[in-house]
Amino acid sequence: MDFINITGASQNNLKNIDVNIPKHLVTVFTGRSGSGKSSLVFNTVAAESEQLLNESYSSYIQFHLNQQPRPKVKKIKIFL
Repeated sequence: MDFINITGASQNNLKNIDVNIPKHLVTVFTGRSGSGKSSLVFNTVAAESEQLLNESYSSYIQFHLNQQPRPKVKKIKIFL
C-alpha cells in the first residue's frame, strides 16, 4: 500500500509529528478543537500538493500565481 509520509510536521498546533496517511482510501481526521486536524490536512498536505502542482506550470504562469509558503515539515513524500 502507498502512503503519504510526513515527518516532523510543526505547522501551527502540530508539534513535530510523524504520520503515514494511506493513499486511495477514505481517511478521517478527528480530535478535539485545536488539536491540529486542519493544520495537518490544509496547511501541510494540501499546501505541499499545491506547491508541487504549481511547479509543473510554466515560469510565466508561476510568476502570476499567488505564492503560498511551504509547510513546516522536515520531510514529506506525497508521490512515491
